Amino acid sequence: MSGRWHEVLTGVALVRGGELARQTVAYEKTEVRFAQMTET
Repeated sequence: MSGRWHEVLTGVALVRGGELARQTVAYEKTEVRFAQMTET
């Protein structure tokens, strides 16, 4: 992972039951780069 680009996905799901049942889903994609790590 060190020194490379990665995609991070963060998501949330909201669900309400009952007579007024409803469902909402959302996510966000972020690109991050990890710094190069040394052996020490």
